[in-house]
Amino acid sequence: MRSDGLLGFPGGVVDDKLPNNNVDEAMKLVKMTVIREIKEEINFDVELNEPKYTATFVTSSDITKPYVLHTFLVKVKLTLRNILMDIDLELD
Repeated sequence: MRSDGLLGFPGGVVDDKLPNNNVDEAMKLVKMTVIREIKEEINFDVELNEPKYTATFVTSSDITKPYVLHTFLVKVKLTLRNILMDIDLELD
């Protein structure tokens, strides 16, 4: 369950322009976006080297602005602190 109460996966948009000629830097920026979105939407911390790229999906090229979806596999550890924060209970 996401923080907005809906079932789904965390996701978002890369805020910065991806470099055209440097695949490693582009992937690092995408991974940083994955980490940020996971923290914002489901409140889990993920290390930079943790997201593992799995696949990319692109919408039809006949539309004005194609939508690109990158998927990653991330292992998270569920803790009591995460559960309590998710239901807005006092931790102290």
